[in-house]
Amino acid sequence: MIKDTDNFWKLLDQSEHLAIIINQDRLGDALGSGLGLAIALKQTGKTVTVLASDNRLGESFNFLPGFEKIVASPEHSDEYTVGLELGEQKPLKVQYRQDGNKLNFVVTLSGGNLSQQDISLTNSGYPYNLIITVACPDFASLGKIYDEHRSLFFDTPLINIDCDLSNENYGQLNLVDITAPSVSALLYQLISNERPELLTAEVATCLLAGLISRTRNFKTTNINPEALQVAADLITAGANRDLIVGQLYRNRSLKILKLWGFVLAKLMAVSNRRLVWSVLNYEHFQAAGDHLDDLVALCEELLIAMPDTLAVIMFIQKPESAHGLIYSIKNLDALYLAQGYKPSGTKKLAEFELANSSTDYLKTVVTEIEQKLKAITAD
Repeated sequence: MIKDTDNFWKLLDQSEHLAIIINQDRLGDALGSGLGLAIALKQTGKTVTVLASDNRLGESFNFLPGFEKIVASPEHSDEYTVGLELGEQKPLKVQYRQDGNKLNFVVTLSGGNLSQQDISLTNSGYPYNLIITVACPDFASLGKIYDEHRSLFFDTPLINIDCDLSNENYGQLNLVDITAPSVSALLYQLISNERPELLTAEVATCLLAGLISRTRNFKTTNINPEALQVAADLITAGANRDLIVGQLYRNRSLKILKLWGFVLAKLMAVSNRRLVWSVLNYEHFQAAGDHLDDLVALCEELLIAMPDTLAVIMFIQKPESAHGLIYSIKNLDALYLAQGYKPSGTKKLAEFELANSSTDYLKTVVTEIEQKLKAITAD
């Protein structure tokens, strides 16, 4: 059970322009939660921007309302300040004149001269007065949004909402409940307990999509009575379960099924099936649509079907290079497993590039990752 819900709504009520930032993995729970919260808050008159770094992921959730409005980079304010370093001088008059598309400022000073170095132009910063991160256990999971806009996080209050045990509690307000079956279930409780009028059919559909994705349509081990009750409540509130299940699980194209077939045909296991891996030809990947989402979905299915498996490695093999990804179970750091190969991504999904694509070399990579896995899972 989360605490500080009063402070959550107090901060929201005090804010006009909010940034909701989703984990760069764009997994279903993060997307459903972020979009559902955005729709709910817009009903209160707030301006809400939903952000997520990696636009290659999450396309299977493009049926959710607001998905097309997710942006990859924060907005900057429209206000600019032209500065003059005056020294001992005093401004006597300030005017501006427009000459076509050019705006000229005319400044009359009490005496002395100005140089080019005395003039500055600055942007007023970001328009947000509150940040909400959703399913982001640390700043690294925000991706480029954090790497390229760090000042935003220093200057703006932040609410951190998550259910991950590894969450670093980096917000000014941390709503982290590791017993919650999903972040979407946690948000359902926040909204239904305090502002039930915001739980529209669209909000309920987004949150149910997050819950269904997190539990792989109620097949994972984190199913509990709370998850089932939340699902029932969301359906009662108007969530379109048939749409969600149809889009996520019933509409696999023939191309995707063939792609999965290629991967499964070469699937191998090491360390008593705690680590499984496969190699996919790049041409086959392209023919299936070149969507990383499809491989992530397969990784999730493998982890459900093989309960002893802790991580899945996929290699997309080109003639001279290979793209690798590691998808891990909760609380196992995929970035650490790929540490020797300059990975990017998050603890859940790490990606890396290899300059050698030979099968023998890929086997060597698997062996090195296997050794790291053994080291961190040793009894």
